[in-house]
Amino acid sequence: MQGRPAGIGLKHNNPVATGGGRVDLMAESASFTSSENLTFEQALEQLDKLVRRMESGELGLEESITAYRRGAELALYCQGKLAAAEQQIQKLDEEVLKNFAPDEMRGLTS
Repeated sequence: MQGRPAGIGLKHNNPVATGGGRVDLMAESASFTSSENLTFEQALEQLDKLVRRMESGELGLEESITAYRRGAELALYCQGKLAAAEQQIQKLDEEVLKNFAPDEMRGLTS
């Protein structure tokens, strides 16, 4: 299956929860918090949990598809947050470096 990370196992059985500790991801997805309401850390934690569940092979086909969709949404959200942070850091660096005069600093450290 193209586009699916290696190592993610799919069970081809009924995706409805069967009691043995499995939760129906379809029902769970309705209660997912919108990515925009999550912190970066919360989104990353949710993504990590989804990946672990998918890799464990405990999810059925439909649950895997739902988890993959949610994971893709969380990954895009995290990438956006990281890009925004990178831009903020770059702007801060430009402001600091613009005002930085190495010749003036040499006189302070001698």
